[in-house]
Amino acid sequence: MHAPLLGVQLDALNIIWIFRFKEAYHFSPEEILNYSLMQGCRLSQKTRIKLAYSVDQKDMVSNLTGTPYQGFLSGVHDPEVCYVKLLTYALSVAKKNWRGFPFQIGTVLDYLLFKEIEVKDLISLTEAKRMNLSHKMFKDYLIYSYDKKR
Repeated sequence: MHAPLLGVQLDALNIIWIFRFKEAYHFSPEEILNYSLMQGCRLSQKTRIKLAYSVDQKDMVSNLTGTPYQGFLSGVHDPEVCYVKLLTYALSVAKKNWRGFPFQIGTVLDYLLFKEIEVKDLISLTEAKRMNLSHKMFKDYLIYSYDKKR
């Protein structure tokens, strides 16, 4: 069964928002659940509750058991790298869907995601150039670079 792109994107938003709410803003679990999205593809309400009550990032990743997100998020400590990895997964889903039946609304959503990711990478490249960063310092923030490693 393939995952619908919109559901994967909602899951990615939930995971990154929960990560940021815990790490950067120190929200309580109740506040985190209040701000999380109810829809998604692979994250159930039970999983969102486990994520909100996680002690740390390592506990969050262990609570993603049974989802495709657990494997590639282990060892991630930077919320931005987490977001890049989640978008890379969404990109891989969109590429699989792109090869399917062309006459559906999902094809348009896939194309929009391709363009959104292209713009995000261009912004990252522009900012890295403006700050005179070496390729080694900013390559983890490029979505297409992660996609090429797959």
